[in-house]
Amino acid sequence: PPLPPPPPPQMKASISAADVILVLILQPFAVVYAYDLGQDVTLCWRTNKSVPKAEPERVDCEGAEVAYTFNWPPLYAGDEYNVSFSVFVPSTVRHPPSLLETKGGVYDIVHANVHSCFRAAGFCSPFVKPGANVATHSPEVFCTRNTTTKACDAQTPVVLDVGSYSMIAHARWIYEGRDGELQYDLARAVFKTVKPAPKRETLAEAEERLANCRMRRMSGSFNMGGSSQARTSMPMKFTFDPGRMTFGIDPKSGGDLVSITAQYSLSWSDNALLDPSASCASLWLPEMVPAVKNPRESSLLGAQFVLGEGPNVTMHASHRFTFSQDWNHVTYPFDTQTTVFSLKVVPSADLTTCADVYHEIRAHKGQLLHSTSSFILARDDRSTIHSAHMPAPPSSNANHQSSLASMPRVDLCEIRIKLERQPLVFTVTSLMPEAIIVTAGLLAIHLDPKVPPLLSGRCSLLAVGILIIINKSSTRTIDDIGRRNYLLLLDLFSLVNIFFLLLLLIETISVFKLIQQDKFEYKGIGMTVDCACRRYMAVLYLLICIGFSIQFTVDLHQVKKICVVYWWVSMMAYVTIIGFLLYKAIKKHKDAMKNLLVQVRMKLASDQEDESNTLLDEIFESIDESRDGSIDRKEITYLLRAMYPNVSDRVFDKVAKEVCPQNKKLDRLAFDDILPTLHEAVMKHVETLEDEKDNKTTFGSISFVKMASQTFSNMLSADETDSK
Repeated sequence: PPLPPPPPPQMKASISAADVILVLILQPFAVVYAYDLGQDVTLCWRTNKSVPKAEPERVDCEGAEVAYTFNWPPLYAGDEYNVSFSVFVPSTVRHPPSLLETKGGVYDIVHANVHSCFRAAGFCSPFVKPGANVATHSPEVFCTRNTTTKACDAQTPVVLDVGSYSMIAHARWIYEGRDGELQYDLARAVFKTVKPAPKRETLAEAEERLANCRMRRMSGSFNMGGSSQARTSMPMKFTFDPGRMTFGIDPKSGGDLVSITAQYSLSWSDNALLDPSASCASLWLPEMVPAVKNPRESSLLGAQFVLGEGPNVTMHASHRFTFSQDWNHVTYPFDTQTTVFSLKVVPSADLTTCADVYHEIRAHKGQLLHSTSSFILARDDRSTIHSAHMPAPPSSNANHQSSLASMPRVDLCEIRIKLERQPLVFTVTSLMPEAIIVTAGLLAIHLDPKVPPLLSGRCSLLAVGILIIINKSSTRTIDDIGRRNYLLLLDLFSLVNIFFLLLLLIETISVFKLIQQDKFEYKGIGMTVDCACRRYMAVLYLLICIGFSIQFTVDLHQVKKICVVYWWVSMMAYVTIIGFLLYKAIKKHKDAMKNLLVQVRMKLASDQEDESNTLLDEIFESIDESRDGSIDRKEITYLLRAMYPNVSDRVFDKVAKEVCPQNKKLDRLAFDDILPTLHEAVMKHVETLEDEKDNKTTFGSISFVKMASQTFSNMLSADETDSK
């Protein structure tokens, strides 16, 4: 309520016992404002220090006030209490405070303390001097008002004896200006009773009392009292160290199970701690619990209370949290996962240090996951650990939804820890063996398919590789993630390896079938396909491995998408180029065989001996498929088919039997001896056939053989003479 106007300047008001008695007599007949009459107001006095022996006079405070900010506990004799109060002097007062040098500093509130007057001594004013059975003064303090709020805070220790007191918060400022030097005093009172000091608990006894109350609460012996339930907005500091983290498979859902054995501490203030007789239900006994969707376990492993100054207490606890997480393991073992869990305190409290938790976790990153080799902290420190208050849930009321979204839940602290696996062991034991098996298959296709033992070894290597990969992928059980109902990239990699080896096996069998054909044209096509596979399949598999490496390791979604598109384009372009080159090679071979007769008729072989010997060497090597330096009856038949494509196979069989009786093998010199007689032998047997008209053909003698060998030499490169 507003104060009455100050008395006229000519009237001097002094505070004395007579004034107090007069106020008490006149109180029923007039409206009087004073704290000793039960009014919670600030009283102000002004003293003109420019006038000698001037008396203080009551004046209007003009908005200035002093107010206690101390949370008053029960007061006991002999205990020291740091009483705090604030002083507010607006800039609109007539005589604002002046900055003065006071005891080594410059302040505008040049005096502040607490006067504790015995109630029996009468009115307690700023001018009551300390004395026995009258009043005590706390130590003097100073402060300077904030330039914006025009207020400052003061704190001073108070120690009292047993009794009832009027305790006034006193503040003073000095004005120095044209009106002279004026002193303003402000006071506001509270009434307190100081009790005899009870029997004191030792810190150990108080901590044991708290621990016993906590055990009783956990056993359900009592519920939280009304006083504790009412303090839902209590600010509370906490620290959190995840300590040991382990990962497993949830037997209920088959998902991922995260277990954190964490150490945390909670710090709070509870005035009930100062009363040894306080019941357990009246104490604040908080507990940290996880606020997660799928909790599996929350068990307190141990707690220790440490009492601080006054009502301050800190609880250090060890707790095991176990909860389920829904992770995507498609890119296992190169996947990056995020463990998300929220913590809250029961009963509810404001977790004021939530944003600082990640600093503490990051400081322990070296010891964070020492219990498992599966995960480590992700490399990206900017997003590895994040802790913040959770946003409030959306409201069903659209008008309040936007305002609630910006209001964080100060009672919940969400912690996100980004993890990545250590894939080295799994890569060496699982991925590399499959790549080595496929590499062995690529080396196997360099075995000559015309040699039966090498062909058998080539097919055996490819078939065994396929069976090994099938067995390994079908029986694969990953302890870290268990069996999933979706395909991993690891499974796709195994399928691609199986398909690749199967493709090489089909190519080997196809080439063998082409070589076994009677027509020499098919032999050339088979060898052309085999040479192309040897040259291009290794590069194709390298591109496949690069594509899977991108899928496994690239974490950024946009970059990964671009890389995958680029890989698919490269793969399609490469396969298209291979198909085109293979088509051109086969077509070139067919055209050469078709034009062979035309070229023979148009050209005559050279009669030079050295050239003739060279051509004969090439012909001998071409038909010597066993590579033993000799040719048999079957290989002579291949040569005759190339020389006379329109002659019946019966003629070739008869000629081969004459040249190689009893399946005798011919060496290089014997081949030179029989070569000139082959044409005559063929023509002789053609004339004896009944269908002579259909089978008779006109060919040159040995000149055709020379020309055929020259055509084959031009068609095949020099480094592929072993495949002619």
